[in-house]
Amino acid sequence: MTRRVHRLAVLVLATLPACHDVMGLPGDALAGHPRAPSADTDAPGDDPDAGPQGDAGSSSGDAGSSSSGGDDDGALPDPGSSSSGEPDAGSSSGGEAPAGDDGPAPDCLAPAALQPCDGDTLDPLRAIGLGCPGDDDTRIPVWGAELHAPDAASWAIASQLGTALDELGQPRFRPREGERFLAITTGHVAAPDPAGAIAMTPAAMYTDNDNPDAAVLPSPVTTAPGSNDGAGGTPFVGCDGSGDCSDTLALPWAQGGAAAHDLAWLRFDTLVPEGTFGFGLDLAFFSVEFPEFVGSAYNDVLLLWSSSEAYTGNLCFVDGQPCTVTSLCAGDDGCAALRHCAGAGCDAPDADALAGTGFELDGGGTGWFRANGPAVPGESLELTVAVFDMGDASYDTLVLLDDFDWSCDGCIAGVDGDCGLGFD
Repeated sequence: MTRRVHRLAVLVLATLPACHDVMGLPGDALAGHPRAPSADTDAPGDDPDAGPQGDAGSSSGDAGSSSSGGDDDGALPDPGSSSSGEPDAGSSSGGEAPAGDDGPAPDCLAPAALQPCDGDTLDPLRAIGLGCPGDDDTRIPVWGAELHAPDAASWAIASQLGTALDELGQPRFRPREGERFLAITTGHVAAPDPAGAIAMTPAAMYTDNDNPDAAVLPSPVTTAPGSNDGAGGTPFVGCDGSGDCSDTLALPWAQGGAAAHDLAWLRFDTLVPEGTFGFGLDLAFFSVEFPEFVGSAYNDVLLLWSSSEAYTGNLCFVDGQPCTVTSLCAGDDGCAALRHCAGAGCDAPDADALAGTGFELDGGGTGWFRANGPAVPGESLELTVAVFDMGDASYDTLVLLDDFDWSCDGCIAGVDGDCGLGFD
């Protein structure tokens, strides 16, 4: 590979204002779309089998973003919390479970037996365990859902990535719940075969796509420090409720040219069950940035943004650094977090595990890991997953998403091994 100038790619998990309907594209544009979802998105109290509803088109405020329009009669009800998801005055921003003045917190009411519904779905929400029909004790209802990915080949729903098998003879990169997962890339995803398997070639890992370029981060994600009442310098302490309380985002954003290319993002709202203090989402991260750009400004970055009464800011960090191929190969464990890699500079080559992913000759991947975040019982939690390049629109990053679920105990941001990443 040749060295490039100002090269950075980012994935964000963020909370955002509600924006209703399931695609971020006009309905007519989805007719016949090979990957178009048919999601059931429902606010509390809606009929879970009634299908998606929409409100008047809204904007997230990011360059190139679009929201599908609807009529006012289809507007989804707000569950009673602030639409911004930001903490009220006096609320906790450090991720601790609120003690409450009226005695102990109620028993955890998170569904104990979720029923997957992604066997033949084209819906990105159902692919990650959300928005299934049925009773609320067997599903996680969502509303305000939008997938903003104008390039149809920048995302896919699949049952397998690559051709490698594990020690049990099962596909190494297979769903974590149900039968499907969601793949999003800064390049192009190969169309799944009839069984849902995706096979990629190394030559396909250096492509541009038609998603928005020169875009800003979607609101409310910001690179501004959020600790020390917004002055920064005390990560996870003195969170201001709007900036990044981890203080990890400003540097890579500046190094990457402060503009996003090939931007795709998925957004949804859900209601945190009573007695429930956290959530989790399984992800796998692959990039051709490894190993050539470890230690440089041309890393791909995975950002996990949360904005709730519990915590506001990035939740993906390793040794105080944002999740990049550099930070995944830092610390006392070396490249332990980057489990599979190929090419010169890879300390523990495991190219066989990457067979058919497109990263088997030059690149690396984490394998599946769990991203955990804090939440407040009863609040409306707004989350977004976004993938984009910075500086240019080539050298691809691919992310797999699956198995969103609640955590009764939750986590506390800033505590080692608690919120953030957990590797199997």
